[in-house]
Amino acid sequence: MHSHEGPSVVYLAAAVSDFYIENPADHKIQSREISDLTLTFQPVPKLLGKIREWSPNSTVVSFKLETDHTILEKKVMQSFNLYGVDMVIANLLQTYKTECILFTKEKREVIRGENLE
Repeated sequence: MHSHEGPSVVYLAAAVSDFYIENPADHKIQSREISDLTLTFQPVPKLLGKIREWSPNSTVVSFKLETDHTILEKKVMQSFNLYGVDMVIANLLQTYKTECILFTKEKREVIRGENLE
């Protein structure tokens, strides 16, 4: 992997899911042809830490979504400590349409609005 030396901002899109289906079907599964179905999920590989290796001078902005504010803040701190991100845009699932929290290492700011979608 080649590195990127110049200054830049890496703005990571929010993850759609933390898991993916291990062996997806090649075609639509026909409900009339199957009586039960078992899906096996695998965790999506964590690549956030690789960004600092690739582009050490970048400003890195990531996202977190949780249902519990205690877990949310713990995960945000892990993002700073484990991956070296510079900012985290965080949401609670219950209020994601009206509130987000911007975290930096020094500060936490709540942004509220009518519709933040």
